Amino acid sequence: MEYHAPKRTPFPTPVQTIDYFPLFGSKETIHVVHREGGHGGGDPLLLEDIFLGESKHKPFQLLSGAKDGAYSVATGEAVWRSVKEHRPY
Repeated sequence: MEYHAPKRTPFPTPVQTIDYFPLFGSKETIHVVHREGGHGGGDPLLLEDIFLGESKHKPFQLLSGAKDGAYSVATGEAVWRSVKEHRPY
């Protein structure tokens, strides 16, 4: 019996840009940087964040904490109550 195994050969992608239209101000074009690794270099960065955790060299908090979880649950509850009570808020 023969089966088909998907191939993991990368396909060429053109240079990519993102057009950012802020609410106020003029349009900005962001050039996407391609790096080695899957998904244009994103996979190694994600794995680094997941397995190495927080870094003092990054200007943002990476991992969620209990407060973030509480906000998530509260938001879900607010949405559910809004739908149940037919209210927009």
